[in-house]
Amino acid sequence: MKINIASKNPVKIKAVREVIPYYEILRNSDVVGVEVESGVSRQPMSCEETIIGARNRSRNAFFDCGISFGIEGGLMKTSTGLFNICFCSIYDGKNYFIGMGGGFKIPQKAEKFINEGKTLEEAFYLANLTSDRKIGSDEGAISILSNGRINRQNYIENTIKNALMEFENSHLYK
Repeated sequence: MKINIASKNPVKIKAVREVIPYYEILRNSDVVGVEVESGVSRQPMSCEETIIGARNRSRNAFFDCGISFGIEGGLMKTSTGLFNICFCSIYDGKNYFIGMGGGFKIPQKAEKFINEGKTLEEAFYLANLTSDRKIGSDEGAISILSNGRINRQNYIENTIKNALMEFENSHLYK
């Protein structure tokens, strides 16, 4: 089977490639990254907007494949601060299967830049939390905050596994 991933981001592609061998139905799939639009803002600012972005990505990447994956990172405002969230949508041409990853709190010095319209990646750079302008294609903000204990790929892999729960058990979700 061919699987399209709605991104050219190497971290997202590698995360899918690392996870699928654990699922018999997906084990020998060919994984291809494709660039598509999310249809949401550059920095989604709610759970709902992040889910919509993941779904749009998976739908827009569904061509010449058996299933497609859309992975969208976003932010969620809470009474205790701003949290990073991640959703994965798997689309089979008819149904969406959604998984959410864990979340982590954004430091206030980065939150300041996000409130000015910057993305998480830009905010971490401007707040001097990283010298890497492309942390989203590398270790990710989560690696910086966890002192390397969790990297962005690990974070995304768990999100994908959570979406695959619904995919594998779709009969339970009707």
